[in-house]
Amino acid sequence: MLINSILDFQNIRKLIISYRKFFLFIGAGAVCSIIDIGLFMIFMNLSIPIIPSAILSLFFANILSYYLSTLIFAPGQKHSLRSVISFAVLVLAGIILTWVVMHLWLTYVGIYPLLGKLIAGFGVMIGGYFGRKFFVFNSIT
Repeated sequence: MLINSILDFQNIRKLIISYRKFFLFIGAGAVCSIIDIGLFMIFMNLSIPIIPSAILSLFFANILSYYLSTLIFAPGQKHSLRSVISFAVLVLAGIILTWVVMHLWLTYVGIYPLLGKLIAGFGVMIGGYFGRKFFVFNSIT
């Protein structure tokens, strides 16, 4: 009976830690999203075309995102070349998703490019969380 209580406590602790990381990721993602959207608007105001603006802003936001992700998923740990390359692959997947969504949005909807960017960003955020947790930092956490 005592062993079952200890096992349940450990499972509860793991669940709390998992949720804590998720909410920290959401907070870091909010900061990176603000930077992403802000840069997107700046680039568009500089007459950079919409899709390159979306991709470029995502790239710069992901530089900050990598740093924040290391603090959330692997604080105080050394980061291998494997984790950096894995993160780069994840960023590339996010850029491709952004390009596809923005292309489809502009082709079939044609208005409000910021809304298309937000929709793409939501998909990148969800994929990014699971990608970081299970693909990039899985050997550390």
